[in-house]
Amino acid sequence: MTTPLSDVQAIAEVDRRLNREDPTALDRARLIARRKKLYDQLHPTNENPGASGPEPGETA
Repeated sequence: MTTPLSDVQAIAEVDRRLNREDPTALDRARLIARRKKLYDQLHPTNENPGASGPEPGETA
């Protein structure tokens, strides 16, 4: 039985796959979503999606 990767190791694995493989657009989107989820687990105080300003198309 293998041990689960730590979040940092998992992010490194996602980065490796993004950089060394040629993922399809769907696979790339899934990898980026996984990386964001892992990052948010490591940095829970940074989970405020509206902190940097309005979303595109919104007025300030």
